[in-house]
Amino acid sequence: MYLKLQNLLFPTGIKFETQWNLFYRGERMRYDAEQGILCLPKYRVADFMSYLNAFSSHKWKKYTNLQAVKLHLQLQGKGKVRLVGYTLDVHSPAKTVLAEQNYVFNESGEIVMDYPASDSALLAFEVETDSDCKLFGGWYEGCFAETDHREVNLSIATTTFKKEEFIQSNLRLLQNELLNSDDEIRNHLWIHVIDNGRTLVPEQWNSDKITIHPNKNVGGAGGFTRGMPLFPSMDAVRADPSPHTKAPAPLLICKWKFTPESKMLSPNRPYFSACSIAILSLFTESGYSART
Repeated sequence: MYLKLQNLLFPTGIKFETQWNLFYRGERMRYDAEQGILCLPKYRVADFMSYLNAFSSHKWKKYTNLQAVKLHLQLQGKGKVRLVGYTLDVHSPAKTVLAEQNYVFNESGEIVMDYPASDSALLAFEVETDSDCKLFGGWYEGCFAETDHREVNLSIATTTFKKEEFIQSNLRLLQNELLNSDDEIRNHLWIHVIDNGRTLVPEQWNSDKITIHPNKNVGGAGGFTRGMPLFPSMDAVRADPSPHTKAPAPLLICKWKFTPESKMLSPNRPYFSACSIAILSLFTESGYSART
């Protein structure tokens, strides 16, 4: 059984245009925002061993029963895709070339490559061009046993007080990139907004996936208290359709020992609430975002 684990991200938006090293390493390349394409000039190397696009194989294997990884890329032009792995050698990362494959696509075409078994903590890839190329997108895919899969639904609660522009921007982003997408997560995700200022219009947002809860001004803690049964929660953060949120895989296939217990709010074990939330937060960061 294969599941999409992490989507490739491009530097979209003005605030990311000058921060391309978060997405790929090397010279800055042109991003066509209208078509959603990264344009790779002739005789260049785009290295996707980056904060947002590297794949944390070590953490996926620690928290799930990941068996194998594939890379899917949608490309146009002529060049070579190189699969690479990184391990920590004393104080610096050591790079290993795991596989290479040439491509020639006059039109948009897909290349699928299997990462060989290795001890690499991080997996990534490089695109070396022999002509002007276009990269339309891609993702990492993981192989798991059918017995590892289970049904999981996720609710997100966020609280707000008279920050309409901020919260509505996040809602639009989540709605457009996740709830209206073709990814499986749209069938497993619900969003609840605790509106302490009662300034949002519920009729404008309420749907089978988004619910606005008008609330008294009881502060952030009070808002999250109402939303606690719906955790995980988010406060003053900017939502981003990152590679992890585009795939519900971590909670669907995480090892049972890392799954929060149903008694996490038991009054007999008050310490266990904090421990369980810490474990879930650690797992979410490690699995969903697959960061170093």
